[in-house]
Amino acid sequence: MVKNKVKHKKKTTVDTKLGIFKNVKDTFKYYLRNILYIMGLNITVLALVKIFFVNTYALFLSKYLDMRIFNVFYYYLPLFILYSFKSVFFSNILYNQRSNTSSSLMEAFSMAFKRFMPVCGMIIFFIVVISFFGLFLVLPGVLFFFYYFFSIYLCGIGDINNKENGEIALLNGIKALNRSYNLVKGNLFRFIFLTLIIMSITYFSEEFLIGYIFRLNIGLDEITKNIISFSIYDILVIYAVSIFLNLEKIESDIKEEEDEVEAEERALMMQSALANKNKAKK
Repeated sequence: MVKNKVKHKKKTTVDTKLGIFKNVKDTFKYYLRNILYIMGLNITVLALVKIFFVNTYALFLSKYLDMRIFNVFYYYLPLFILYSFKSVFFSNILYNQRSNTSSSLMEAFSMAFKRFMPVCGMIIFFIVVISFFGLFLVLPGVLFFFYYFFSIYLCGIGDINNKENGEIALLNGIKALNRSYNLVKGNLFRFIFLTLIIMSITYFSEEFLIGYIFRLNIGLDEITKNIISFSIYDILVIYAVSIFLNLEKIESDIKEEEDEVEAEERALMMQSALANKNKAKK
């Protein structure tokens, strides 16, 4: 009687945790690589706002809104629109760089305009839900923010590990939320810790540079200072995209490793079955 040897399933060897140093390095590598895009986009947007938008918009709002509500619409609504656009634009730029995909700048702009409304809807959903949790339960609000944050990028660039007919699958609504949760769940506290590190670096860098410019007393106008500040705070945009891409890569590496292990085990089983068959013939 031939005894079958039991094969123990091999474990995957992929590092499933976000590397602290690696992600800080990746953030600043991508940021410096894209500094011309960042500065150019901020210069263009703020110049257009200054020339065509500010006075007309302020006059329109002042006619119909109370001063407190005016401040919200005058300052925060344009920022919301700008950073919603940036989240899609830079996610596509960085994905193309990382995957060595040839794509023009205009294609990145086209995707940003195309996915702008779904991303805005997801961000508004975030603001409403997190504000609700923040009023009553702060900790669940924080956890919700980090678990489901990447639903924004799943709306903006899509699930890069899920392609349909060669195209990246774009997710919306509940599907995007569930996918974001599954990406983050093994790295929640590392994600929070990394975010605090990058936010601290960004804040103190902006404070130092703006303070240094003030001390020089070279008479920079407000729009130039805003361009500098916005360009520094875009580190956070680049960081979020970098973390998203790294989490997707970890998942992709795990799947690839599991497929290799499964193929190896199938080969061993076939060899074992063939050996048993030969022994049985004897």
